[in-house]
Amino acid sequence: MNIIGKERALEENRLSEAFEKLSKRISDLETSLQTSAERLKKSNEQMWESGKRSLVDFSDAIENMSYLDNIKLDFFEVEMTKKELNRMRLLHRDMYFGRIDFQEEDYPELEKIYIGKFSFTDDEGQYLVFDWRANICSLFYENELGQVSYEAPGGMIQGEMSKKRQYEIFYEEILSMFDSSVMIDDSILKDILSKSKDSRMSNIVETIQKEQNQAIRSTYSTIIVKGPAGCGKTSIAMHRAAWLMYKYKNELRNNQILIFSPNETFNDYISEVLPELGEENINMSTFQNLAYEILGRKKVLISKYVELEDTLLKNEYINKEDLVEKYSVRFADKLKDYANYISNKRYDFKDFYIDDNIVMSKRELEKLFYEEYSSNQVTTRLSKIKNILNERIKPYIRALRKEYVEDVKNNHVDMAQGFLDLRTKTGHIYRQIDLAIGTDYENIYAGFLESAYSKEMSERFLDRFFKGFIYAEDVAPLIYLRILFGERYAFNNNIRHLIIDEIQDYSYLEKLIIKKLFYNCHMTLLGDINQKINYYVEDVKEDTLFENANIIKLNKSYRSTYQIAKFCNNLLKDNLEIEYFNRQGREPELISTEGRGCDLEFIADIIKKKAETYKKMGYKSLAVITRTDSFSKKLQPYLKDANINRITERSTSYTKGRILLPSYLAKGLEFDAVIVVDCKEDSFDKDVELNLYYTACTRALHELCVIA
Repeated sequence: MNIIGKERALEENRLSEAFEKLSKRISDLETSLQTSAERLKKSNEQMWESGKRSLVDFSDAIENMSYLDNIKLDFFEVEMTKKELNRMRLLHRDMYFGRIDFQEEDYPELEKIYIGKFSFTDDEGQYLVFDWRANICSLFYENELGQVSYEAPGGMIQGEMSKKRQYEIFYEEILSMFDSSVMIDDSILKDILSKSKDSRMSNIVETIQKEQNQAIRSTYSTIIVKGPAGCGKTSIAMHRAAWLMYKYKNELRNNQILIFSPNETFNDYISEVLPELGEENINMSTFQNLAYEILGRKKVLISKYVELEDTLLKNEYINKEDLVEKYSVRFADKLKDYANYISNKRYDFKDFYIDDNIVMSKRELEKLFYEEYSSNQVTTRLSKIKNILNERIKPYIRALRKEYVEDVKNNHVDMAQGFLDLRTKTGHIYRQIDLAIGTDYENIYAGFLESAYSKEMSERFLDRFFKGFIYAEDVAPLIYLRILFGERYAFNNNIRHLIIDEIQDYSYLEKLIIKKLFYNCHMTLLGDINQKINYYVEDVKEDTLFENANIIKLNKSYRSTYQIAKFCNNLLKDNLEIEYFNRQGREPELISTEGRGCDLEFIADIIKKKAETYKKMGYKSLAVITRTDSFSKKLQPYLKDANINRITERSTSYTKGRILLPSYLAKGLEFDAVIVVDCKEDSFDKDVELNLYYTACTRALHELCVIA
């Protein structure tokens, strides 16, 4: 119900007064920032003018500490003022978007709670705006009018909610107001969803739905959010990060939250959500980057996208049987059994010699490894043995040093050259120890492939490895092998909450690696099995690995028009019971290329005409989605005059406007209009690639066209 008359006048007066106070606060913060910045500058100048220059004198260093402490305090004040000023400026544009009237049980006064992106209090400490993340604000998102309750730090608060109001505000002007009794008004949500989109992902605090809010505010340590395309999983992930930083503000910092997303383009696409909410961005990465951290950068890791592309193209160097096996649970179990076998019975030791002298025999090495240190992890056992060897070689090292000194004294060798020779000799001994006691994971893995499968499978891996490549199918097994042998990594020590979007695309081994590496972390895992693009990877439900996780199922799709959402759902073999948001639009358009095959010029002409049509309709973003990157590359020259930019796996930024990309890189993105190219030369095999086709079609907000 729209608000008019006296009630509207009261609301406008209230906004005007609050806006004036906010404007004054911004002005005060700007002055404070200038003062703080000048103080910081003076503190730096004072240290340079009066501080001690000596870097070695302890008393001088102590004297400088007071200057450094002042600089730190001034710098902290500048940064905190900047952050608060940024938040107030963001609030200035649209001060609040919601209001609830709540009367607590046994409390005489009615509270009018105005809800915005951040809290704002006047000089007397009275709340003029409540942060959307505050406990009481959950009533706005989840409850109907009447008797309600919410959880506060001191326990459950009971009371009555007598009003729920929504606003559209631009600076000090109320553009519209609505009262609603049940949920966030559909007309506001419909208006937002109907707008043209040509930017990165934005926040949805004004329109968070009940089921989304429950996922965002879940207090379970690990949650698994499952839902169809367009239900808001990625938005939930980002808003949950913002909520966590608010709820645990004294315990959790932005650099302690890590999100694994599908690719770097997607990371850029979601990069503005948290800054819009006044929070610093969290760490963003991919599983591929994690693999490089562990396996090193001496080898090129062939990504799962390249692997999928090669599989779709049926390239000869992809062995489908290998893929299916290596991405199975059975393979992971066999690898674990082999690692245990190596650890307990068959580590390849040899007598360790220096200059024909046995320093440690094979028998002694085996006794230490299998008996004395058997309770330790493999890497710990080897480290302890290496320490013993380092002690035993000391006489040899001393002898080499003594020989060097004698040679220099007797002028048998130039001092500098002799020292270089000494370093070479001692370095060679230490390298011998590393080779004898180190863990050659790649050779162990090759041995496993030969022992458990075939010599041919092992040779295929080694051939690629010695050429400098590790293919995606072997990346997770090599990481898992390191973990099984007890390797530890420092990069995960600081992470306290891990978010993984598109979890359905992770293999069993990758999920197992995540579980083991981030065992101390709380987690938010989000996915949709119908958008699983690597059809040769065995399906494994996340809840079988993350046993204590709370599963949250969403069944309402908001992204697409009713017609597009229904078309996409009908593609699936098992139609989902999805509730579609009632936003009407045109039926998806199917354009036949029958008789023309994959005539690139003909297809490009269709695309260019459709692009102009969509432009006249007011749409700003268009994605032309092909099955493979190879076909995108072929099609691109024919679209050069249509201002369509091609996205590849190597792209690192989200491109506005019109883009051309393969199906598997479109995950998580959305566009006003989508043209899916499904022609004969690059046609989706609906028997095994249906999820890929479904993923491509569900990227459309308003218009969907399929060229087939």
